Amino acid sequence: MNNSNEEIQQARDAAAKPVMLTRPADIARAAKSWRRSPLLGVDTEFVRERTYYAQLGLIQISDGHTVWLVDPLAVDELEPVADMLRSPDSIKIIHSASEDLEVLLQHFGCLPRPFFDTQLAAACVGQPLQMSYHAMADWLIHEPIDKGATRSNWCKRPLTTQQIHYAALDVCFLPLFYEMLTEQLNRLDRQDWVREDAERKLQKAESGNRYHYTRLPGVQTLNGEQLKAADALCRWRESVAITANRPRQFILGDKVLTRIARRRPGSIEDLGLIEELNPTTLKRRGRKLLTLLEQSRHASAVAAPPEPLGPQQRRRLKAVRETLREIASELDVEPGLLAAKRDMEHLIRHHENGNIDSRLHGWRWQLFGDRLVRQLRHPSHRGQPQMET
Repeated sequence: MNNSNEEIQQARDAAAKPVMLTRPADIARAAKSWRRSPLLGVDTEFVRERTYYAQLGLIQISDGHTVWLVDPLAVDELEPVADMLRSPDSIKIIHSASEDLEVLLQHFGCLPRPFFDTQLAAACVGQPLQMSYHAMADWLIHEPIDKGATRSNWCKRPLTTQQIHYAALDVCFLPLFYEMLTEQLNRLDRQDWVREDAERKLQKAESGNRYHYTRLPGVQTLNGEQLKAADALCRWRESVAITANRPRQFILGDKVLTRIARRRPGSIEDLGLIEELNPTTLKRRGRKLLTLLEQSRHASAVAAPPEPLGPQQRRRLKAVRETLREIASELDVEPGLLAAKRDMEHLIRHHENGNIDSRLHGWRWQLFGDRLVRQLRHPSHRGQPQMET
């Protein structure tokens, strides 16, 4: 693997002396460098413990030679950062991007395009699916990174020297990682894998992360009327959580929400019999909960969550999972990269009506879609030809 000791040292030096950006003029000067760089590592530090929305504490940007630390608590004028994220002239490199994408969209109203996820790229060349940044530094450049400030309060000022160095280290190597991973992807002809999956991450971030009633624990045991109640309660809770900027569970916990939907009490007294319901919540929100339950009785039916797989379907699932393990072994990647369990269950439920490719599309479908089709149509047939890798 070709890597430059000089580039590694440049990144180390940049992390040792990051440039703090705490004034609009500082950010404007840095933006001139950002516009000249085709590769920019990006990371965020945030706090989300008692709020619905993440509280952004720091934005880290690096071209591999310089690390800039943008302090969003010190300066309101951050349009140059948004311009950098939107610029088609630079690839934004992020490690394990899902949460960062959500935070960036929330604060800047845009997503980084084009963008490259180093964790995703590593999985596509055979590394673990959830490879950490620190593990990647050890794998690619044999560089140990201190993880001591991981759980810091990034919204408390002043930041400590340890926090500043940690934040800088978390972004300084990203341009180098991009170059090294791209070399491996090109050799394996898997560039499209990363591009397609990165775009899916962007689309998922744009679609939002609203909590749906089908995600409630035990929802499969609710009947039609109870599901309507659960839907109404979830929609209300989401609205209150957003307005108050408080975690969903602070408004109404999943367990008690499901209990209320299941019992559908008709009075404050009946509602109070639900042991998990906090007395303060009962007093403050009891009438509203009863109104929501009453309204749900007149609402249109909602879709039920998928039924658990039956015995024959479970046998098919087992066979399909074995096939995917074989394919993953041929490709030298983890099976989870090819399909999540929920995707395989979807295939089992829907293959008979022609929806087999509704989840496994793009490069996955091209690589092994036909193979799964043959297996599901002829479950006893295991004589598929080997794949070209």
